[in-house]
Amino acid sequence: MISLTFQTDPKEKAQAYFDKYNSKNKMNELILKSFATLEDAKKIFVKPEDAVVFMKLMAATEKKMKEEPVGEDAVYPIVDINTFTIKDIKEEKTNYNLGLLEILHKFKPTVRFFTVKLMTDNMFERGYSYIYWMNINNKWVFVSRPNLAFRK
Repeated sequence: MISLTFQTDPKEKAQAYFDKYNSKNKMNELILKSFATLEDAKKIFVKPEDAVVFMKLMAATEKKMKEEPVGEDAVYPIVDINTFTIKDIKEEKTNYNLGLLEILHKFKPTVRFFTVKLMTDNMFERGYSYIYWMNINNKWVFVSRPNLAFRK
């Protein structure tokens, strides 16, 4: 059975993992080795063909990241984690879905998303937001913004 849930608090688990990636360069390195695979995508999408469509976006995103210079590194004292599920979006418990509402039907109901923000202060005036992460079978996977794969 595929585990997309946690025995412990999912936000705490994410916080413990991502706290060590508190710089732009560290996070970019992590993303480059954490892109979703087709097997990962098949675990989150209802239809295998949606996983294939999504993987085209992942391949393009990975290629772009490898080609673009990272730029100047910066360390951020605050690593902020947000998490929500498909159920949370359906029940309007979160407004942080960046286009996911239009493709909710494509996801399996157990999917949980994480956002990771690197911030200089609690107001998020300066920093970076990494959207989205998932934990699939205890492996952190970067899934970018899945809704972009299905835009016409």
